[in-house]
Amino acid sequence: MGDDQGAWPREPSLSTKLPDVVRTAFALEALLKAGNDVDALPVEQGIRWLLKVQNKSDDDGGWSFSMWYRQ
Repeated sequence: MGDDQGAWPREPSLSTKLPDVVRTAFALEALLKAGNDVDALPVEQGIRWLLKVQNKSDDDGGWSFSMWYRQ
């Protein structure tokens, strides 16, 4: 996925894999509840991606769906 490594796609069945904040968060939660360690590569990459796309210019530190994906 290049710059989006660590993200889970919005629609896995589509040829264009758009990264998705919510699906990535759900996947990380499932991996951790399944017993994966925080240092496991998929978990670490997912956390890194979420932090990369987090709003840093806003005071809330949230995730904006209109800004997180740029081609």
